[in-house]
Amino acid sequence: MEEPVKDLNQLNVLLNNNPCVPNSNLLVNFKFINSRIKKCCNIIFIFSLHLCLFVMVVGAEVSKTTVVVNVGGEISLPCPESDQFNSSELSWSHPGKLNMTGSFVVKETGALVLMKTIPSDAGMYYCKAMDQTVAQVKLEVNNVPSRINRVLVSTNSVYSIVSWSEPKAGGYPILGYKCQYRMDTSHLLSPSTTSKEYSEKRLAADSRTCDIYNLVPNTTYFIQVAAYNKLGPGEFNSQMTTTKPLDELHKTLSSVQTSESGRVLAMSIAVSVIALATLGSGIALLLIRHRGQSPPVRPLQESPGEDESLELVPHITLNPSFNIDMLEHIAPDFNENSEHAFLVGSPTGRER
Repeated sequence: MEEPVKDLNQLNVLLNNNPCVPNSNLLVNFKFINSRIKKCCNIIFIFSLHLCLFVMVVGAEVSKTTVVVNVGGEISLPCPESDQFNSSELSWSHPGKLNMTGSFVVKETGALVLMKTIPSDAGMYYCKAMDQTVAQVKLEVNNVPSRINRVLVSTNSVYSIVSWSEPKAGGYPILGYKCQYRMDTSHLLSPSTTSKEYSEKRLAADSRTCDIYNLVPNTTYFIQVAAYNKLGPGEFNSQMTTTKPLDELHKTLSSVQTSESGRVLAMSIAVSVIALATLGSGIALLLIRHRGQSPPVRPLQESPGEDESLELVPHITLNPSFNIDMLEHIAPDFNENSEHAFLVGSPTGRER
């Protein structure tokens, strides 16, 4: 029975002399094998640790928060999962903004602090741990109303009408509009301070026009309009306009008067025609109604002749006691045929 091999050199010799070994140059070194095993164990441990942390980060639910700040203010964006990581492993990102100057991360809480916020700071912020998002914070920055994009100015000789469209509110409701105007002083050699000051009109929130009167004809003016809310006025939209000369005003007024006189004449004729038609209709209606209520016309009777108009009464001489005054009370009888008659209408009562 062979003795066990105790020397590494002797083991190498036996392996090299053994025909069953495919590689005759194989060198077995147990120390080298032990060191490689240790390195492999360390790599496996570190990989397992990172894999465990990755599973924890991916499996955790991303928290979402919304914070609001006024423009120019200071705000802190929280990272709720910061207590599970070291501060060196946390970072913040804001898409579209590479340079985050004016901000810093609080080491104890991992919160991001923004100093003197501006409108471009608004948006979504991401708190990351080992390149994995653990929190989302939406930042809203309240601001003054935006600049009015469209302003139209219609100017005449002594007045001007300004109109505009509604701008964006900026986070707070629009409280009203400021309409300012002043005369151009660029042609003056030494303009005074008061000549450069704007006259202002404040209008309600639902206003879309501004009427400016008592302007000087043939003069250049600067006109500007802006909306305002609780944070103040927005950027003014300034326009320059020139009033028309007086002769154009006279032409305008004369044309207006001509058109107005033509309208008045046409209206007067129309009213007269309507009045005449109404009067004629009323008269015709009254005639028709009166004719319907009048009694029927009786046929005309032939007037008796001169001889037949005499009433015959008994001769007075036959009755001397007859009272001639009673003839006035006697009704004439046209059917009576008497041979003796006298004229009733005769003042003397003589016979015929």
